[in-house]
Amino acid sequence: ECARIVLDGSDDDRTGEDTYAETPDRTVLMTMISVGATIGEMVMTADAIRAYLNALSLDRNIIVWAPPELSMLPRKSLLHKGLYGSTKGALSFQVWVDEKLNSIGYTKCMSARSVYLKMRDEGMVRLLRHSDDFRVSSTNSNALEEECKLLSDTIRLSEFKPIVRFLGVEVERVSHVTGEQDMKGRVVLLRMTEKIEEMEKRFAKLHEKYNPK
Repeated sequence: ECARIVLDGSDDDRTGEDTYAETPDRTVLMTMISVGATIGEMVMTADAIRAYLNALSLDRNIIVWAPPELSMLPRKSLLHKGLYGSTKGALSFQVWVDEKLNSIGYTKCMSARSVYLKMRDEGMVRLLRHSDDFRVSSTNSNALEEECKLLSDTIRLSEFKPIVRFLGVEVERVSHVTGEQDMKGRVVLLRMTEKIEEMEKRFAKLHEKYNPK
């Protein structure tokens, strides 16, 4: 991709819902990380490919006109990727995802609404979704591998990888015995160094004006 175009690409929302899409607080993530480490869960993450193109409210006939200076692009073309400025794109994608997850056996939690559970013979699989980011965990490696493949086939996700970062939180698991990195380690180190540096840079002018110290 050579360009990302930010726009409201939704028509009248056919879902009949007008609330904002669910975005879990980091508290939910922290809880799942701590409990998962205690019981020895393995964790994989991936994100949906061109997620919002699945939104039920998407207008399929959006034409993008390229400005004159972008001479190497077609003068006009259909939109291939939309990042939505309205609530409807994210919400409609959420409704679509909920239906897909339900079809492959996941139950949505009523208290932590961004968490989904699936019972298998090998044990429980937990899924945390934040917009188009997916975090899947299980104490059984075979169950985790099979569910990652099933999710990829159902929702079209990028390649699943061991968790390194989620919601801006850097995650490092270590052995409680040796202190060395261990993807099955019972100790999890969490940092937000890069996120904090990013925010400091982004809001540097506000710091300078309102909080120079």
